[in-house]
Amino acid sequence: MLVLTRRPHEGLVIGTSITVTVLEVRGDQVRLGITAPREVAIHRSELLNEVTRQNAASSRFGADVGGLFGTPPADEAGSAADGPEASDAQADGEDPPRPSATAEGADPSAR
Repeated sequence: MLVLTRRPHEGLVIGTSITVTVLEVRGDQVRLGITAPREVAIHRSELLNEVTRQNAASSRFGADVGGLFGTPPADEAGSAADGPEASDAQADGEDPPRPSATAEGADPSAR
């Protein structure tokens, strides 16, 4: 980790397109200004860590949600498509319902 000392209105440049400037120091708080191209994602680290932790927790939970809705796991007595909602659709000559999309693996910066 590079550690620098900067005073208000001093800054640093990262690469050729990112500039970080100390705007103000007030007690134990430092206000920073960041100039970067729009395609560069900038996040507060504590928020990004929390979102990442919550996404990991929800993906572990999501892997076991099927049993909560009465859908047997795929390895028990056939597949989930053999459930009661699938038999109604198949009796009508329709395709069985598709599983809904999940947020698993969603990019936290897109939120």
